[in-house]
Amino acid sequence: MIRRVDFRFNFKKFKKKSKNLVLMYSSEHFRKKFKGVVAHGAVRSSKTFSLALGQILYVNQTGENTLNLWGGVSKEAIDGNYVTPSLDLLRSIGFSCKRSGNEVEVYLPRSTRITRKLGLRAGVRNYYEIKGGDTVRSESKVQGRTYYTILIDEAPKCDRQYIRQAMARTVSYGIDGKVFLTGNPEGSKKHWFHKEYIAGAAKKLLFPIHFKLEDNGSLTEKQISLAKTMYSGVFYRRMIEGEWVAAEGLVYDCVTEANYITSDQVPQGALDVYLSLDYGNSNAFSCGLWVKKRGDDKAYRIDQYYYNAKKAGKKKSAAQYVKEIIKMMEHYGLEPWEAEGIVVDPSAPIKPELEEGGFYVIDADNNVLEGIQETYEALAERRLLIVKENCESWCEEVELYAWDEKASEQGEDKVMKMWDHTMDETRYFTKTVLAA
Repeated sequence: MIRRVDFRFNFKKFKKKSKNLVLMYSSEHFRKKFKGVVAHGAVRSSKTFSLALGQILYVNQTGENTLNLWGGVSKEAIDGNYVTPSLDLLRSIGFSCKRSGNEVEVYLPRSTRITRKLGLRAGVRNYYEIKGGDTVRSESKVQGRTYYTILIDEAPKCDRQYIRQAMARTVSYGIDGKVFLTGNPEGSKKHWFHKEYIAGAAKKLLFPIHFKLEDNGSLTEKQISLAKTMYSGVFYRRMIEGEWVAAEGLVYDCVTEANYITSDQVPQGALDVYLSLDYGNSNAFSCGLWVKKRGDDKAYRIDQYYYNAKKAGKKKSAAQYVKEIIKMMEHYGLEPWEAEGIVVDPSAPIKPELEEGGFYVIDADNNVLEGIQETYEALAERRLLIVKENCESWCEEVELYAWDEKASEQGEDKVMKMWDHTMDETRYFTKTVLAA
């Protein structure tokens, strides 16, 4: 008989929703009525850590020598988000956690005051394996396995079939084989994850629970207020309010005249120089010239080279483009080797010519949605400032760069593949340099 427990020891700061996740193993109603839980909502709301502990305690109470899945976008993310902190806590209350590569044995050798208070069983061993699920090939990682429980963090970012396959691996345990999913909003309510696992939770016998920042009892009011300043627009509604809302209209609707400066407003003195490049052969080519003070979180786009081969009716070679970039730098008394680097799409064919021209090439972090979010925040906070008279194409594109309405209707976040060349290389710079 599973008994209710007094949950006060080191978790005094856990609020109601977090406690419910951690203590679900003690609920007869949960065990018999639900196949699992979907914890979704705001970032830093304690949903992942709480659900991870809940899974481990459930497995200790109800299983023995079982195999369980710790899933998510990647092994690195799984480790950082919940495996390492969970194991640290378990060891502190008397568990033995032996890890070999991506496999972990969780064993409670003897009862302690805390484990007795939690109603946990001593002498019980269970096993966990870590498997990422961000690509279409990830489904094969869990095929053929039999899991007692699965926990998939950041599930909306994972491959759809990976989640389905992992859930299917619990079927042999019936209602006792539990499914635990977490995620932040990645689109509107038409997003496949919301439709299948939140709106459609009842059909799968899943219990959805929504989290806000305020549900994290370990955050102070000051920390919550600070977190709220880090997002704006649609990203605020998703990451802070935990709402599933569509991205509509202009991508960077936060840009105002406050983002534009004149040349004489650029800081003087020792500055780090960067360039960002979006390569186009038959369409537009864009290269931005940036400066920033070392250690400062602001960057200034002081100039750009922009060429639209389609509009001009004439293509340029990679070598010709490199000469144009060098010419732009010479206007400021700069040589290629004086730049900290030129940030380029990793697949751009111009990279060898840039290196021959004396540039240090930096492969851009090309995660589009994360890059857009970080660029949006930098623009909203006036940390990206543009010298207007020298960056005409940037000023034109930012007023045209928009979300794809057809994709939004399907619950997906995609940008229109037009008027995006200066926007792409700005994103490369922000994601790779400014936000690094």
